[in-house]
Amino acid sequence: MRRIFGILAGVALAMTAGVGEAAADCTFSRPPFCGGCSIDIAITVSGGSACRFASRFSGGVVSTTTLVRPKHGIFAHANAYDLAYQVQPGYKGADYFEYEVVYLDRSGGKQRVVLRNSVTSN
Repeated sequence: MRRIFGILAGVALAMTAGVGEAAADCTFSRPPFCGGCSIDIAITVSGGSACRFASRFSGGVVSTTTLVRPKHGIFAHANAYDLAYQVQPGYKGADYFEYEVVYLDRSGGKQRVVLRNSVTSN
């Protein structure tokens, strides 16, 4: 897993509580953040690129869990903060994966958010 994550770490994509910035060959929608809910994110990956995510929440991340693995790529999380998605080489089309982040809110209570990622690779 660490080897896979190391390979994916080349392209940076910062995600801050549902809002982020992307490298030129990896873009995604910026939905409004809502604690304790599910968020739909549309990701476009060009040329078999990798996308790297950095989860940042005000109180800190407790855990990150993959709920649905992608069928045409790899989703990896080396720890609760550093996440990455890599489409299979040569694949063009749709993919999907989900992950859950448990984090501490500003008052120290645990919150859960599910991020549902629809990927288009072109």
